[in-house]
Amino acid sequence: MAHTGGAISDESNTRIRARMSWCLLDRSIAGCAAALGGAAIVTGCATAVNQQDASLNWRARSIRAALGKHGRPQDHSANLGTLWEDACFANKLILPTGPLIAEQLSDVLGGPLANTLVWTTIWLVPGMFGFLVWELKENWRLYRANRPRNMRAEPVGSHGETMLRLPRPACHSGTLPKAFSALRRAVQRGESSDGKRFRRTWAAIHRVELDVQRFVERELLNLLADRRFLAGAAIGVRSVHASINRIDVALTCATWPDRPAVLSWECLAGRLVGRVSPTGWVNYLEPADCATLAAAVSGLFQRAGVAEASGPVPLTVLPPFTWLNWVHLWQSRVTGVQA
Repeated sequence: MAHTGGAISDESNTRIRARMSWCLLDRSIAGCAAALGGAAIVTGCATAVNQQDASLNWRARSIRAALGKHGRPQDHSANLGTLWEDACFANKLILPTGPLIAEQLSDVLGGPLANTLVWTTIWLVPGMFGFLVWELKENWRLYRANRPRNMRAEPVGSHGETMLRLPRPACHSGTLPKAFSALRRAVQRGESSDGKRFRRTWAAIHRVELDVQRFVERELLNLLADRRFLAGAAIGVRSVHASINRIDVALTCATWPDRPAVLSWECLAGRLVGRVSPTGWVNYLEPADCATLAAAVSGLFQRAGVAEASGPVPLTVLPPFTWLNWVHLWQSRVTGVQA
């Protein structure tokens, strides 16, 4: 009885291994068909399986099912998640199972053909799918039809964080709260301020400040410089100060160097609130210049994902500007300045 039980167990293990191997092969061939449009290759594999062994019809059906899902032209924009999942799956699981899959296919296709099919698929699928995901992700919004109609939050941090995700604590956000929490723990443990962990945490905070500075320079100061705001008077970032739930950016103007204006982003109850306070040199602007600056800061806040604006400067964050209105707004202001 023990021998019989062992035989049954061995047979069951063999079936389980075979089923797992064919499931992995099904996924890999489906991915290859999606990447290369290899309908003829997949159909040929299914036909060869049918001709070699009638008992393997379930394998042919699985390959045909894969062909039905992946062997036809697809709208890749709607399948970026699938492409990425397949690429990660191929990278992590298919490579170690290559010898097992090749061994199972050798009885059907022969050793050389089985090894060629399996290892070519394993070699091409991860890199090709990763390339497709990256290219489609980066280039999809270059086409006008795919661009968002309204202005919306864009990444600010070096790891793709939006302005709200920098101060808001959450699983995949909260860069600043996590960094300051690490600093508190280091102080409580009595670590020196010259320690490696202490300096690394401060470097992460300074990196956030540098990212915010570049964001303000790119989205606000460059726009004002191109429009010859205040007859081209130099406006720059004096300092950036990040705390647990707030980021302050001090702007200086060459005309009033000792009167900085401060842009602030603060996370309150999970919402991002923006303000210009203290206003500094903004108080000395003419009404037309103040309206121009308010429009520019409003666009900056909308690009940062601000849900509410407060302070003495009248700002518009909701409803957001459409890109068409944004372009017309600045074209009309340029025309008025030139006139």
